[in-house]
Amino acid sequence: MANIKKLIALSEWLTYELETTILDPPILKIKVRPINAMATTDVGIENLKFGAVMIEMVIDAVQEWDIADEGNPILCNDEMKRLHLPFLLSQKIKGKDTLLGIEVLRYAGDIEHFIRP
Repeated sequence: MANIKKLIALSEWLTYELETTILDPPILKIKVRPINAMATTDVGIENLKFGAVMIEMVIDAVQEWDIADEGNPILCNDEMKRLHLPFLLSQKIKGKDTLLGIEVLRYAGDIEHFIRP
């Protein structure tokens, strides 16, 4: 009989340095929940077209962030995520040839990151 492993609800803080001027400094810290990776496996994540469905998946996966507006923390609620994340998800990660949204989708879609030790 196979025993199912316990999962954690949220990742540790993930830190991304972006090639952008939207953030100052251009560093985004987020926590994500696991997402169903089925949508990413049929064509392979490298071949994904980052459309509206994928953006919604990533927005829903982000559960906490560390961003502020003039020093005041911005709540990580649905309204604020939908206002700020579409722009941030389309930014390149410094030193990589990939967008933040693709990288977050990759991470949140890999259940191995969420298995309790």
